[in-house]
Amino acid sequence: MRAASDGMAANATRLILQQQRETLPIASFREEIVNTLKANQVLVLSGETGCGKSTQLPSFILEDHLSQGLPCKIYVTEPRRISAISLAERVSRELGDKGVDAAGDGGGLVGYSIRLESKIGRDTVSSMTVPLKTKIVWLIFRSMS
Repeated sequence: MRAASDGMAANATRLILQQQRETLPIASFREEIVNTLKANQVLVLSGETGCGKSTQLPSFILEDHLSQGLPCKIYVTEPRRISAISLAERVSRELGDKGVDAAGDGGGLVGYSIRLESKIGRDTVSSMTVPLKTKIVWLIFRSMS
């Protein structure tokens, strides 16, 4: 009985997160961003704080690649440890993933790596890290076929 209740709560949370994602300013640019990345090697994305750049960009790329069966690795650097962890947890929840703890056990799509602490597994495709400089940098690796 408890498992069914937990499942319903998880579905309700995912629905709420999906509704929040759709209200972010970046949501209306999803197709344009994905198509621009397909056509170009570099994309400079600028937006106000809170518009969804950090959480939605990796989701857009990941969802697009997974829907086409394409391999993809996404590395995001954040200026602070707590930013990297909370970003990884948020993206994982929004994608309905198993969570960053599952990534550490080899089962999640989203994880993080900070100094000696790592929650990245063999299936992890999106990883948040803390760099030496305080800049946000996105690296997207696609297989060259």
